[in-house]
Amino acid sequence: MSSSSTTPLPSNAHGEDSSSINVLYGTKDDVFLEALRCLKSGHFSVQLHTTELLGVDKEIADTLNEVLDFHHHFCNEIHRMSVLVGKEGKLDERVNIPHTSGSWKECISSINNVISDVVQPTTEVVRVIDAISKGDLSQSIPLESHDGTPLQGEFRRNAELVNNFVDQLNSFTLEVNRVAQEVGSEGKLGGQIQVKGVAGTWKDLADNVNTMVANFTSQTHEIVEVAKSVTNGDLYYKRMRLDVKGESLELKDSINYMVDHLSTIAIEVSRVALEVGSEGKLGGQAEVKGVAGVWRDLIDIVNTLVVNFTIQTRVSSEVTTAVAIGDFRKKIACDLKGECLELKNDINTMVDKLDSLTSEIMRIIHEVETNGKLSSQVQVKWITGELKDLCNSVNQLIHSFESQIRISAHVVSGITNGDFSKRHVLEVKGDLIEYKNMVNAMVSQLDLITSEIIRVSQPENAGNAIQIEGINGRWKELIDAVNARNNASK
Repeated sequence: MSSSSTTPLPSNAHGEDSSSINVLYGTKDDVFLEALRCLKSGHFSVQLHTTELLGVDKEIADTLNEVLDFHHHFCNEIHRMSVLVGKEGKLDERVNIPHTSGSWKECISSINNVISDVVQPTTEVVRVIDAISKGDLSQSIPLESHDGTPLQGEFRRNAELVNNFVDQLNSFTLEVNRVAQEVGSEGKLGGQIQVKGVAGTWKDLADNVNTMVANFTSQTHEIVEVAKSVTNGDLYYKRMRLDVKGESLELKDSINYMVDHLSTIAIEVSRVALEVGSEGKLGGQAEVKGVAGVWRDLIDIVNTLVVNFTIQTRVSSEVTTAVAIGDFRKKIACDLKGECLELKNDINTMVDKLDSLTSEIMRIIHEVETNGKLSSQVQVKWITGELKDLCNSVNQLIHSFESQIRISAHVVSGITNGDFSKRHVLEVKGDLIEYKNMVNAMVSQLDLITSEIIRVSQPENAGNAIQIEGINGRWKELIDAVNARNNASK
């Protein structure tokens, strides 16, 4: 290329196009000057035409082309980094220009260090946030770079901000877990979250959790009070009165409805029990509207119990009334079980035994009264207790009657045979003493009258009169007749 020849520069010689190389033509000095101007202004996509240059000029041109080419490649590499790292998020990419040395190598190393220093906080933040998303709150951002240099400026402030955020999340989570464990697992109600320095949404969250725990504690305490009252039989005063909403309101209404229902059931059952057990009003029934399930079964069982008790009592009353009026034909015929069956059998057995006993007593009375069998005795093998005493009393009565009849017959038989030495000698009481005394007095009087008549009938006593005081009736007439005869024979 001669210094006198000129070639115009292309119109885009001052504009960089990364997809094409613009070749400069012209005089040597103009081309060199234009190339330096492009280098100065940052237009690196130009090349000098060196085919006509020789010697030092060619070396200068080749070197200048290498410098332009390096700058062009360097700018493309920086642009590539801005796209890969800045836009596409490929944080592992670095500037890579081979065969560099000196300040260019230091510059590339500095650029890569800057990328690493800028990328590291982002990577650390991502690592910590990823750990947080997995529930690991033990991670934090180191306050030193990868080469051990302490972070400074915004990098340190951001790292400390993230670490404080993690610490606060950790403290908040520990408090929430502590309160949840105390309330949910250990049953320690009333616990509250206490995290210092929280504000904004975190404070709202803490307040909401504390409000939830407080409401749950209040509701649980009130439920416990109501349950204790129900356990202690107090169904009239304790109710849930907290101002609640949603499903808590449904729970409150359900518990209060349950207590009201229990109260109504208890009142009805108590009323029926009082009527039947204390007032003797049989046939009452518990009536509770709207009951179902176990409560319906309970009411039905109580009513069935009352019906069965009423039937059994009335049947027992009919049987005992019949027994009281001497009718032993009545029996309990209800189909019963258990102890009620035992009671039924006992009553029916009692009626049978009373029937057997009265029949036996009637038989003995008939034999004594009608047939004159004085030695008959009531004989019932199963008899015990007061009924046995009754049988013994009847047998004793018959025995006493038999003894009285036999001793009287003995005395009368002696009189009939003219033997006035027989006397009633049994030990008796009451009216029988009078009877005994009358019999003995009669025998003594008969003996006296007979002795007197015999005495005055003797020849040596002819003309003597019989004098016996206190005789009347036919005895007096007999004495008077004997005395009259004696007087006539003088």
